[in-house]
Amino acid sequence: MDKLDDELKRAKQEPEVLILRVRKVLAIDATGLQALEDLHAKLRAKGKHLILSAPHTQPLFAMENAGLIDRIGRDNVCPNIEVALARAREILGLPMKLESSLLRSYPLRT
Repeated sequence: MDKLDDELKRAKQEPEVLILRVRKVLAIDATGLQALEDLHAKLRAKGKHLILSAPHTQPLFAMENAGLIDRIGRDNVCPNIEVALARAREILGLPMKLESSLLRSYPLRT
C-alpha cells in the first residue's frame, strides 16, 4: 500500500473512484485487510469511492468475514475490470458502455 500512497501523492490528485485490481492477490492476512480498511476509510472521508476488481476466493472470504465487503459496498466488488469500470462510470454518472448482461457482481450473499 505504500507504493499506492506514493503514486497517489505523485499524481497530486486523488481520483473520485479508485479501482484496485486485486486479481493477482491470492491470499490476504490481517495486515492486508487493515491496509484496505485504512485506504477505504481515507477515501470515504474525502467523499471518494473504492472499487475492488477480481478478488480471489481467499481474499474475498477474508474480506467478507472482516465485514469489509459491507463497508466497501457489495456493488463495489466486481468480478473483472470491465465490470469495475462500468461501476465507476455509474458512480460518476457517466453513460454505460457495457451490455447489461455483462454487469454481474459476485454472489456474495451468505
